[in-house]
Amino acid sequence: MASCTHVRRGNARRGAIGAIGAIGWSGALVIACGGSPSPSASERSAGEGAPVEAAPRAGEAPTTTLDSSTLPGSIVFVSERDGDLEVYRWRAGAPEERLTRDPAADFVAEVAADGSGYTRVVTVDGAVPEAHLEQIVWTPFVGEPVPIGPAGRRARGPSWAPDRSFVVFESDAEEAFSDLWRWEPGGALRRLTTTKDGAFEPAVAPDGRSIAFVSTSDGNPEIYVMAADGTEPRRLTTWRRDDLSPQWSPEGTRLAFLRREQGGERLFVLELHEARPPEERRLVP
Repeated sequence: MASCTHVRRGNARRGAIGAIGAIGWSGALVIACGGSPSPSASERSAGEGAPVEAAPRAGEAPTTTLDSSTLPGSIVFVSERDGDLEVYRWRAGAPEERLTRDPAADFVAEVAADGSGYTRVVTVDGAVPEAHLEQIVWTPFVGEPVPIGPAGRRARGPSWAPDRSFVVFESDAEEAFSDLWRWEPGGALRRLTTTKDGAFEPAVAPDGRSIAFVSTSDGNPEIYVMAADGTEPRRLTTWRRDDLSPQWSPEGTRLAFLRREQGGERLFVLELHEARPPEERRLVP
């Protein structure tokens, strides 16, 4: 299932999903539009909505117009079309469906790979900044929404274990600035970090045994990793500026992340080793 996300305007940190997470390790989503504005007689004869083989120009390869009614899966996205930021779903062969109806702003944080539902961050702004509240909510497509952890001025960045047995997220609960918490279905809640300067952007490893995250406990944002129970934290990067948005490779042996350098952000990869320090390499110039 594909998902589209909206990042809250004015937020100094990344929103529900990091830039690397939007791209993913498996490749990029490419949307292509082709064909002439006015269909030819041969195209019209093929029947409306049917795949059409467009006549290629000289030197061009043949192209195919996709029949959108046959596309698998669905797309969950955020739109302001009805006045508020609400969540909608598009499915092939069905009308668009509005999934949320509340006065708060809703942001999609992740969509379950099995298509059972999605996690959203619900935000409410008051007359003063102190009145701002965020709440993470697991929202099944069938059944009632389930709040995850306490509401607060910071409740964001949920990352689920692959088997959906727990989720890790950022929270300012217990008067913290930003620490990582672990929540399990049924309500069990555990604080994983206690840092004065903050822990952010958790990413649970594919085997569910480790969590990568960003911490400023040593001065500036760097990439760390710890066990899934919050023990054995280990710093992986030592850049003089910001390292952000860690994302695991499917096999769990590499971490992609963004590094803030002069002139912009660059994509890096950490090769992780059990017996020696990780190796860094930059992927894009």
